[in-house]
Amino acid sequence: MLDRPHAPEDPSRKLRVLVIAGSGRRQNGCPGLDSKARALALRMVDALPGDLLVDWEDIGNEHGKPKIQPCNGCVGSSMALCVWPCNCYGPRSDTQPDLLWDTDLYGRLALADAWAFIGPVWWYGPTTNLKTLFDRLVCASGAIRART
Repeated sequence: MLDRPHAPEDPSRKLRVLVIAGSGRRQNGCPGLDSKARALALRMVDALPGDLLVDWEDIGNEHGKPKIQPCNGCVGSSMALCVWPCNCYGPRSDTQPDLLWDTDLYGRLALADAWAFIGPVWWYGPTTNLKTLFDRLVCASGAIRART
């Protein structure tokens, strides 16, 4: 499922773009305003050329929605412990629901030819949501591929 369905040289294959909105702000949360990151992501999705396959995900703090669980730092002990996709959490968990698994974000990231991350800069860095996503993607670079 994580492999590309077509060879990159296939001229009939449409390029895939994944747009990710990474603000923590929600329309129904404090301060009662939707995030600019979400608005910009939706604007970007609408503005991209029609010959692209465009997908998008909002990784914000939505009540009742799974969140991206934190990285357990397996690679800090041994790179051999770190697998792609991360197996520290699993799909459809009742105890630790994980947005990366429950929205198939691993598969969608793997299939995309381009990623666009849109989010505010808080205290000179990315939001917690984006930072957590990047921490969990450390297994994408050189980790052992898990059997799925």
